[in-house]
Amino acid sequence: MIEKLKTCGQCEHLEAAPMGPVMRAYGCGQTGFVVPHTASLEDNGAVFRRIPMACPRPADEVEKSQENQPEAAWDTINWAAPKQPQEG
Repeated sequence: MIEKLKTCGQCEHLEAAPMGPVMRAYGCGQTGFVVPHTASLEDNGAVFRRIPMACPRPADEVEKSQENQPEAAWDTINWAAPKQPQEG
């Protein structure tokens, strides 16, 4: 059995849009909605804490929630890292 995604941070539909010279806003390529995340210039990245209930992916692939996942499940994307989601 494949482990369900708990945040949008590892989703194949995650897209990034530039916001100024450094930051990015993250959204869903399937819905066009901004996905739940927080951004920090101090940490040079974004933290993803859950998958919203409006996610169109099936329940056997993702764990949708109105509340944040436990911190151990959060995903972080560092803007300085070489691999980023497709900008769109």
